[in-house]
Amino acid sequence: MATGALDEMAIAVGRETDCRALAREILWYLRAERSQREFARLIGCRSNTPSAWETSRTFPSAERLLAICDRLGIDVLWVLSDFAPECACTLEGMTASALSLGAWLDALRGEAPLNAPARASGFSRHQLGRWLRGAASPSLPEFLLLVQVCSGRLDELLSKLLPPPTGPRLGELKERRHALWRRLRETRSRGPALRS
Repeated sequence: MATGALDEMAIAVGRETDCRALAREILWYLRAERSQREFARLIGCRSNTPSAWETSRTFPSAERLLAICDRLGIDVLWVLSDFAPECACTLEGMTASALSLGAWLDALRGEAPLNAPARASGFSRHQLGRWLRGAASPSLPEFLLLVQVCSGRLDELLSKLLPPPTGPRLGELKERRHALWRRLRETRSRGPALRS
């Protein structure tokens, strides 16, 4: 998308509030039928951490979420490479447990000047630059917003990343997954991406 069009658009690409709700749903979905305590043991954190995530008090970094997905058997490097083949070279030599998303996000941004995604997302250029250099890590809601702003295809990334639901709570998980997709479609329709 042209930078001029970004100047004219309202900053309504999901914003942090919607991305926080979306992040909460993703974390709840990944926990699936496990209790919060079981999930905490599985991913190696304190037992109250999943509760804090699911109530939006705190969120994991994007790298932490991808490490959790890897621990759940999701091939995160394949997902990121398949989602954005033009960014795959930034992942070479990395493992999912030691993943740095800065270069990948920068490649996803493409040729757009730094102020375009900063303006569209509401983040400062300084903060965005720190994330893209790998000096800091975006939280999960911030990462979701950046992917949507830079690609306009957040729903595609999450459909590759989140496994189909299984287990005794299959019906409930399927409904949650459908709600998640509806929320993504709403987010996608609210704002354009930097690329067409």
